Amino acid sequence: MKNNSFFKWCFLSILIVFLIFLYIQMNSTTYILQPNSERKVIIKGNSESLDSVISVTITSKTDDGKIKLICGDSWVDTKEDVHYNIITSQIEKWNYDSSSGKRTVMILQNPLNGIKVDEEGISINTPKDITFSFQSKKDFTVRIKNLSDKNVSVEVNVVYR
Repeated sequence: MKNNSFFKWCFLSILIVFLIFLYIQMNSTTYILQPNSERKVIIKGNSESLDSVISVTITSKTDDGKIKLICGDSWVDTKEDVHYNIITSQIEKWNYDSSSGKRTVMILQNPLNGIKVDEEGISINTPKDITFSFQSKKDFTVRIKNLSDKNVSVEVNVVYR
């Protein structure tokens, strides 16, 4: 009888540890990418209001590597007011003149501060911590691809405003 209860206790303990591990993995925002592998991250659309903004922060935790972010036609870094235009493969600085009410666009060098844009997406040299903003009512998928020859660790955090 003691043996039977011992096996039940062991089985239950292993099951609990497995479920905790599974829960942590499913809710983790850190991804370890092997060379030339990619991970799809689904971002839920924000339908609270017309002015809703989705901020996606990409934090690379690897000292040396390169990742590519693939999604849509444009990535916007609102801190720097820089637009990464995928269609034209250009990095653009948008300026607004409040006195004239006009917006001007200045083309910047490509790559800029370790970030390069091409017709597929944007490539980022790691380590880097950058936040991009999106406005979307629909869900969308960001593909994160490891372009380096070693493992890369990337954390993705999404904030809805």
